[in-house]
Amino acid sequence: MEYKSRYRPLKIRLLDGTVKTILIDDSLIVAQLMVYICTKFGIANYDEYSLVYDIDADDGNNNTKSTTLRRVIYKILIEILFFCLMFIGSITSTNG
Repeated sequence: MEYKSRYRPLKIRLLDGTVKTILIDDSLIVAQLMVYICTKFGIANYDEYSLVYDIDADDGNNNTKSTTLRRVIYKILIEILFFCLMFIGSITSTNG
């Protein structure tokens, strides 16, 4: 049996566009992570910041859960689009 490490690297893109990597503790909740991250970067008002997943940073070359989630969302959107086109086609064929 192999245990996951408690600490993992997290890439953070700041407002000025720079990307920094820090080690975070996976056992912390997001509110505690924000205090830790803002302290590392010297930001005093951690209540005014939040974490947002950056889809542009995920290039799809790695096999992460986020890439799989993107593919699932893409498939769902394609199915919704297909359903809408079928529905519109059925309406136009019955009206005309």
